[in-house]
Amino acid sequence: MEKKTKKGIVIAVVVLLVVAGAFWAKGYYNDRYVASSFYYTQIPEDEVNEDS
Repeated sequence: MEKKTKKGIVIAVVVLLVVAGAFWAKGYYNDRYVASSFYYTQIPEDEVNEDS
């Protein structure tokens, strides 16, 4: 009976690590590769800006 309990605990820890790793990977992917809605640009003051 003790072997089954240890095996169950090991399986639970492995599953928990896999789930935590998946959440970390999703956050990493969103931070690095998903386009944000903010864009920045610099417009020189000495040039004339025209609408296209």
